[in-house]
Amino acid sequence: MKSIALATQAIKLGEADIVLAGGMESMSNAPFLMKRGKHIYGSFSHEDAIEKDGLTDAESGLSMGECTEEVAERLNITREDQDNYAIQSYKRSFDAWDKEKGCVLAKEVFEVKASSLSDGAAACVLMSAKEVEKRKIKPLAKIISYAEAAGNPKDFAIIPSQAMPKVFD
Repeated sequence: MKSIALATQAIKLGEADIVLAGGMESMSNAPFLMKRGKHIYGSFSHEDAIEKDGLTDAESGLSMGECTEEVAERLNITREDQDNYAIQSYKRSFDAWDKEKGCVLAKEVFEVKASSLSDGAAACVLMSAKEVEKRKIKPLAKIISYAEAAGNPKDFAIIPSQAMPKVFD
């Protein structure tokens, strides 16, 4: 998403008329890590980069799941609430595809609804209105607004909701 915001800024600033924006993650290629010590002999221990640097909060040492559990408890979100939300989200997604509205994303990070360790990538082409007109292309979408939010890393599951009021301002 950040690459799309940066691409939008570049177009608005007149730095580019066409930008390919995207990102990727390859969890299957995350290395095992070994600390470099004073001694060049003896046994070495290793750590999984996914656990050490990816799915664990560096400050608290809690996993993403544990952080999300804390948020759910703090906000009184029950397991039933989570399941109902996930079902509703899947239904909305299927309905949108049936109506050819494209992808509808909703986040839910509990147990069976959590993402698996996987690889993925996405990219899109952004163009200025001038370039769209010049090429006689029918746009699939228009970026009207975007926003960012920051907070305690343990609250990663709810921090994006803080950006929404900024989007609608």
